[in-house]
Amino acid sequence: MSIRELIPFSGRLLKNRKIMTMSICMLPFAAELFLRAAEAMVYVLMLYYGGLSPDELLSGRSAVQMSAALVFLLLRTAVTAPLMYAAAVRLSQICGEQRISPIKSVLSSRRNFKRSFAAAVISRIFGTLALVPAVLCGITAYRMLVDSDTPEKLFFTVHVFVLTAVMLGMWAAVKISFSALPFYMAAYPERSVIMLTFRTIKAMHGRRTTFLKLAGVFLPEALTVAGLPFALTRLFTAWALCISIHIKEDEYNERNKAESAVGDTYDPAMLPYGKAGSVPKAAH
Repeated sequence: MSIRELIPFSGRLLKNRKIMTMSICMLPFAAELFLRAAEAMVYVLMLYYGGLSPDELLSGRSAVQMSAALVFLLLRTAVTAPLMYAAAVRLSQICGEQRISPIKSVLSSRRNFKRSFAAAVISRIFGTLALVPAVLCGITAYRMLVDSDTPEKLFFTVHVFVLTAVMLGMWAAVKISFSALPFYMAAYPERSVIMLTFRTIKAMHGRRTTFLKLAGVFLPEALTVAGLPFALTRLFTAWALCISIHIKEDEYNERNKAESAVGDTYDPAMLPYGKAGSVPKAAH
């Protein structure tokens, strides 16, 4: 899919509603930042008034500190997951040119809360499992680097660092795949989260580079404090449009495969936005 087509068209979809969309997209990050700051303040109070040493605070040997970390983890998940799902619903409706649902109705739904919370927990579990090998390889590489006093040891150390980079790449691939899960949940509100999890992983195979290309385009703007909200909003809108096109293409391919048994012909005009992988150019 051409980034030159995707970005202008997604920008046209934001016309006359950029500020409202930006405020909705920024809600999960604002909540995450606020809760992170509150957690840091609790740790500071533990450090100065709770008799907790810095070593205990950083090593996680304190039961009180670990309990506080677990509470804040659950709190962040419970707060940010529905907000992320609401943002995905709004962006999916914008990209699909559908009727816009009020954010209040999305957030007030108990079923939406349960689904978004379950999806966030699953995403964290898969992300943690994917990160563990990279952390272990990184620790091993650091220890080998400290003890590398011969060329042979240095040779193996370099290979372990390369393996660490590969593991980090696999972790990044998992995170990019799960970034599409809220949009699949918005597209299929009647399906279970577990089913959509595996569908998302399968659908994102070979398509993750699009997100990296989009992130590279908006990175310079995101590096500025003033441009960060606008860059993130445009990035998520373009990514939502990309996922929406992928969903329509997959649905068409599945339908075409099922109907091919009865002799139906292939009709590219039925694909979303015309031919596969393309979108119409934005109007100037």
